Amino acid sequence: MKSPIIKPKADHRPLQVNDRDKRILKAVADYRILSTEQIFHLLFPSINRARKRLYQLWQHRLLNRIIRPVRMGEGSAAFLYALSAKGKALLEGERKGPSKLTRHRQYSTSFSEHSICINDFRLCLDLACRKSGKPIIERWKQGRDIKIRVPAFQKTGMKETVLVPDAYFELKVKEKKFAFFLEIDRGTADLGRIKSKASAYLSLWHNKSLITKLDIQSFRVLFVTSGQKRLRNMLDSLKTFPPSFSRPDIIYMTDFSQYSLYKPESMLKPIWKTYCRDGIELMTSLIPSGPPSKLPTAPGKPPVC
Repeated sequence: MKSPIIKPKADHRPLQVNDRDKRILKAVADYRILSTEQIFHLLFPSINRARKRLYQLWQHRLLNRIIRPVRMGEGSAAFLYALSAKGKALLEGERKGPSKLTRHRQYSTSFSEHSICINDFRLCLDLACRKSGKPIIERWKQGRDIKIRVPAFQKTGMKETVLVPDAYFELKVKEKKFAFFLEIDRGTADLGRIKSKASAYLSLWHNKSLITKLDIQSFRVLFVTSGQKRLRNMLDSLKTFPPSFSRPDIIYMTDFSQYSLYKPESMLKPIWKTYCRDGIELMTSLIPSGPPSKLPTAPGKPPVC
């Protein structure tokens, strides 16, 4: 199939859409909103080439461009990109069968920044999995696609809590799957709200019939927050749960500084903090390595894991 040629406005040259352009549009459609830097790490060898091509795609109205505000002294404004009606039409022409593409026209600053943080996590995880060659990301869902009603204990008694995770995904290693809920905390929510969310997840974990309905055997909850101090306060809140919440170790916490698009491989390393049942703080990785085998081994041979 030949690459389509997009006819521009009178003051622009025609644009021949190549395979990478289509991958850009598909990525933006999948992630909903992406920054220039994120698209560069995903698809380009250099940031300058990314900027130039994204500018051309925006000129020809295949992408919408949103100005990402910055604080005074932090440099010039950056751009975010979302799929345009024209870009959506081009992709739908490439697809076979019904399309699930959506176009998002309006973005508030808070929504955009929160989405960028979610996408940073997802991109880093994707790049880390590609480099390691072991886990495979499966069933990624995010936003209002996930809504779980959980009967949870509160001060006034049992009440139904509605959980809307920032994302749900599974990592597959060989034939085993590991399920995760993701919560991004930019430091703006009250700590009481964070604790309530953690409590609801613990209630969900103990509700085996509800987990079965969700087609999940077990899961972990990932909280990523804005800094070390905030992380410490959130971790300390786990200690205050009553003994009935017997599995605080299903909640993993870290902060944004522990991974980035420039060091995505750290995502799969033990950067996650949690508490085991006896209250001891632990560092762990997303995929457990498992304890060493206690089986005896021959002299000079390592233990079997």
